[in-house]
Amino acid sequence: MRVLMITPEYPPKVMGSAGWTIHRLVHELARRGVEIYVVCPSDYEEQRAEDSVKVVTASCPIKTQLHVITWAWSLIVSLVRRGAEVLHSLRGKIDLIHAQEWIGLVAASYLKWYSKVPLVATLHSTEAMRGGRTSLISECIYGIERYFISEADIVAASSKDEAESLIRDYGVEPSRIVLIDIERVNTLIDLYRKVSTR
Repeated sequence: MRVLMITPEYPPKVMGSAGWTIHRLVHELARRGVEIYVVCPSDYEEQRAEDSVKVVTASCPIKTQLHVITWAWSLIVSLVRRGAEVLHSLRGKIDLIHAQEWIGLVAASYLKWYSKVPLVATLHSTEAMRGGRTSLISECIYGIERYFISEADIVAASSKDEAESLIRDYGVEPSRIVLIDIERVNTLIDLYRKVSTR
């Protein structure tokens, strides 16, 4: 099975605990035979191998951002560009795309439309969970999450709280949500198999 993982954080460029969780996850998936391509941000672009995980980094062309939303959209464009390069190099032979966080989800949605492969999404926390829709920025991120989460074939929730927020705050049908545990990677592999055979 071949998976394209799109994430806005991955070591050494991490903003919180999600980056380290994703790192552990992809390496465990690779140990279990999943061919993983990670597209993630960096200050420079490269392709490297971490054991059997292939890492392709994307650099934002604009280094100074005045606003988090402009930073996010410029990163999204870079992630889409590098993800499309991976898809092209593999001649489109990929089983599914797994998006991490809202920035990765936007980029992965564009890649899904391009490649016509299934999309799994994980939002380690939602904007509603991070403090609610209390500002224009929060409302903007919430709207982006709400729209693009509808593009995912399955949402792999990393916690019960996240699953409840997706249902309550985003209107995601419970049948589209699967609770995953980083320690139970076989559950995620089974989910990958189920989604990629649709």
